Amino acid sequence: MTDLQLPNGDFLKSYPKVTRVELITNWGREIVKLGCSNVKISLQDNGQTLKVFMMEEDQISEEENERRFRECMEFIDSMKPGDITKMMGPEFMEEFRRVSQ
Repeated sequence: MTDLQLPNGDFLKSYPKVTRVELITNWGREIVKLGCSNVKISLQDNGQTLKVFMMEEDQISEEENERRFRECMEFIDSMKPGDITKMMGPEFMEEFRRVSQ
């Protein structure tokens, strides 16, 4: 699909190579979505609304799911104190502590 300007004035732009979508705010990463494909961004309502459309990649096999799970668990097991703060940032940790109490 190519980029489109729709008859109502909305724009739709395709990003076929994108596989990760993140929403970043003053508090850090609010949303992280991995395994995306066919990502499209639409600017609507005279430029007042931004919509992101994304489709997940095709289903993976049980073997691949197990491999990814084991890889994640090995990563978690190897973490040392302070690694999460380094990875996510101090702002995230501060907000996490605030909302988890």
